[in-house]
Amino acid sequence: MSHADAFISEHRYEKEKIQQKSSDALFQAQRLVQVTRQSEQVKEMQPEQLTLWVEGILSKTASKLSAPDMRNKTFNTQVENILGSIAALQEDRQFIASKEKAHVEEIKSLKQQVALLEGKTQEERAAKERLEAEKKFNELYTQVKALFSADEAEVYKQSNRLIIRLRAMQFPVGQAVIMPSNYELLSKVQRSIRTFGEPAVVIEGHTDSTGSDEVNDHLSQQRADSVRDYLVANKTLPEHKIVAIGYGSKRPLASNETEMGRAINRRIDVVISPTPQAG
Repeated sequence: MSHADAFISEHRYEKEKIQQKSSDALFQAQRLVQVTRQSEQVKEMQPEQLTLWVEGILSKTASKLSAPDMRNKTFNTQVENILGSIAALQEDRQFIASKEKAHVEEIKSLKQQVALLEGKTQEERAAKERLEAEKKFNELYTQVKALFSADEAEVYKQSNRLIIRLRAMQFPVGQAVIMPSNYELLSKVQRSIRTFGEPAVVIEGHTDSTGSDEVNDHLSQQRADSVRDYLVANKTLPEHKIVAIGYGSKRPLASNETEMGRAINRRIDVVISPTPQAG
């Protein structure tokens, strides 16, 4: 407050700056009142009460972000969970905004194409549409592939489908919980899916051959479900557009006789099947 008073005395004709200094001083005074009140409240708490109070704040924040419940983890992990979710939402929002802008340009381009197609025969139009669809698919494939580093994922085409093999997707041993370290990778998966509009998506869970078939089938299904639930919770697609399937160890890519082969076989594949209207 004394700093604000001194500034006003020395700059009495600079009304805008005086107003800003006054607002800042008022804010700091109000903040000090709240800090004092909260400090008194905290002093009255037992350690367990204080811990549960902080946990409640973190849990409510995580819930609003549709982030996993991590109250069984450390506070640092819970904070990383929240910050990772916020970062993923911000990136996703920026991507959606840029995609909407691209849609406006695409609509303009499509109108021009429609005008050029006037007078063409039905057969010519069908052939052109097939070529355009193939060209568009290849363009989107290139965009998606550029999102991932070689260590993060392998992206390839299979007929009219696009496969994203998540090499960097890691789960705790024997568990299906998605940790904050996976959020950046899954944010890229969200952008990949949205690149195709509203495609049909299958999340495939795979394990190595360690353990029984029953355990492997169950674990692979749980992990596929976890990825699907994350994508649905973050509004990537309508719920009915995403399916999760656990294949256990039935579809190995490498020999399960070596540790490297088993690591390759433990994976999540995201299969994207574009609709004819994808764009």
